[in-house]
Amino acid sequence: MDAMSRCFLTEACNLDLLICVGRHLAFRDLLRLSSCCRHTRPLAGVEVLWKSLCRIDYGLTYKHPDQLYRVLYQNTRTQRYGRAPCPHLSLIDSDIDGPDTLNDRLSPITIAIRDRNDDNGEMEPAQESMDQLSCQRCSVRGSDTIFICATRHCHQIVCDRHARLHARPCGAQRHSIFFKPNMGELFCQACVDWVGGNETDPAEQFKADAVLSTWVGNMYADTLTRNDVLKLRAKRRLERGLRWTDTPKYIMQQDTCFFISSRWMADWELFVEGWSRDPPSDPIDHDHLRLQDGSLNPAISFSPFAPDMTDLVVVSPRTWQYLVAHYILNGRPIAQSDLVPRDKYEHWTAQLAQWRSRLLM
Repeated sequence: MDAMSRCFLTEACNLDLLICVGRHLAFRDLLRLSSCCRHTRPLAGVEVLWKSLCRIDYGLTYKHPDQLYRVLYQNTRTQRYGRAPCPHLSLIDSDIDGPDTLNDRLSPITIAIRDRNDDNGEMEPAQESMDQLSCQRCSVRGSDTIFICATRHCHQIVCDRHARLHARPCGAQRHSIFFKPNMGELFCQACVDWVGGNETDPAEQFKADAVLSTWVGNMYADTLTRNDVLKLRAKRRLERGLRWTDTPKYIMQQDTCFFISSRWMADWELFVEGWSRDPPSDPIDHDHLRLQDGSLNPAISFSPFAPDMTDLVVVSPRTWQYLVAHYILNGRPIAQSDLVPRDKYEHWTAQLAQWRSRLLM
């Protein structure tokens, strides 16, 4: 078949017929067909084809209202936001079970979380009621360690360990998305990641916010508690993105770096990762790391690779500036420029130079 015959065949097909053909094509084949001639070029802009490809290739059935499925597919394919949108979020309905049905199915949860009357007829604080949540499979208790399955008709209350067991595939069902009541966020046990963060694709953010609006509206009847949860969620998402961006490679790419107490960083990461509802209240304090003359103890250890096993954690200037602007700092900061005299901290500067050459090679 010559080129004229092939061109005639494409001209003989209207757009509806070409769309039917495009439904059976993979991503690259669809692009090849749309680039054949001016008659097939409109195929590249047919949203129904890109919607089908998003579902088949990446398991995505949602997008942002202002986003095209073609753009969503491109973002997912190129990992524009660091990772693909969570495909398991497609299995969660935005309205969950609806407010009335949700209250019926979650009666044990809503009784425990909402403000309720105690024996004396007085109202208990919502947070104290929430802390009475316990795993339905073991004795673990407390909102900081509890997850609630967000899958329709399920809503089991489980701890972290049983959430991982609950998320294992069972036949055609997989309950991967969980709601964490102490922080008002969604966590995917299959992706092992928080869903809908500031650093994710706009489609995932929109879908997650739609799901969370129903959960938060029904779980926290008290307006003050709900506003507090939403405020802390926004703060946690911002700081989580800041912490995740602060990789050893990113830190070593900066002209300088700062050191912060690993004790304080451990408390901060508990808040960032949702294991503590409130941010650290203790100030950033390095006095226990200094000698009597105010200089740093040269025997203390630090590493960007093992913060749990060192005295100091290395952070970037951007992270340090945020922390000192939003948390209390006692005493002077510890920066790379403070490592004087050089001979006293020679092993520190040698380590930093070695890590920089190792990460940036």
